[in-house]
Amino acid sequence: MSAPLVSIITPAYNSAEFIGATLASVAGQDYAPIEHIVVDGGSTDGTLEVVRAASARWVSEPDRGQSDALNKGLRLARGEIIGWVNADDTYAPGAVRAGVAALQAAPAVGLVFADCLWIDAAGATLDRWHTRPTTLSDLLLDGCVIAHQAAFARRSVFERVGEFDATLRYVMDYDWLLRALAAFPAQGVEGVWGHLRVWEGTKTSQAQRAFWPENVAVIERLLQQHLVAPEVAAEARGRVQLQLGLAAAWAEDWPTASQAFATALAGAPPYGAWPALAETITARCQRPGYLAVSAAEADARLDSVLRVPGLRAELRGALHTVRAFRAWQRHDHPAARRHAAAALRMWPAARRNRGLWSVWARAVLRPGSARS
Repeated sequence: MSAPLVSIITPAYNSAEFIGATLASVAGQDYAPIEHIVVDGGSTDGTLEVVRAASARWVSEPDRGQSDALNKGLRLARGEIIGWVNADDTYAPGAVRAGVAALQAAPAVGLVFADCLWIDAAGATLDRWHTRPTTLSDLLLDGCVIAHQAAFARRSVFERVGEFDATLRYVMDYDWLLRALAAFPAQGVEGVWGHLRVWEGTKTSQAQRAFWPENVAVIERLLQQHLVAPEVAAEARGRVQLQLGLAAAWAEDWPTASQAFATALAGAPPYGAWPALAETITARCQRPGYLAVSAAEADARLDSVLRVPGLRAELRGALHTVRAFRAWQRHDHPAARRHAAAALRMWPAARRNRGLWSVWARAVLRPGSARS
């Protein structure tokens, strides 16, 4: 049996700095046949000169953005298996061969994926995006946990669920993955298949806040099809509204933040009890995007959340509790005293927390600490 043709699509626009590495990562795969299709949006920075020197097929003309470019590539693609890698990302050696083998070993699976490394502008590894078994419910509750730089899909999946939504600027991959997993099972595979470059020019680095309104829209559109249990749908709505509220709070967009938190917390907290929700928010403040931020920035983000008008008293008290312990661990006794006092004052449940009382008392008694 002949090996199936794999089509790799790369949307590009003014990508001269990194597209050479992308092209080399495809050309260096130990699998054949592969066709690499570069869809350029009319670059003016030398991107085409780099592409012309490679063996990829290419087209260059104005487009309506990344989704439109991907769709053009899909229409040009002839392969039975399709992958897409951005012009600043790369494949790991052996990724295509491993992806094809995984699909051939699981005929019922529509999509396979593996781990992805986050790399910096110089190509140094920053962190690892770990995979695990993923269902439609997982994707709804945990967000876009599949890295397209480390995923391959059958052509039949695109034929059934359609192309990328060209009206989306930021979450077209997440929207497509939701539709794909609603129709086909996906399978995670051990190993690293891709590298996602995190640098200041990427959309993910430039506009984290803009992702979340689109995420809300695509999740709601999927949930309207009633493909998951009601409790999963409710939790998914709560979680995405919570993240929208966080992004708005960090940007000091108080009306949006207040409305999003009110929507997220209208029923049971999306992560269970209030302390668990406060810990989750803390984790998101520590790692708002792909990478962790400094302790000072994480605290500033937490303080922004505490400033959201109308925030539920239970959550506000739980967040003050977290901030009190964080401040105590860093020997910031005035901040520990202030946050502990706030939690004890506004949240009855905090008054049963012996550890919090201890932090407050010891912070008050520290030399040089003014009493609250």
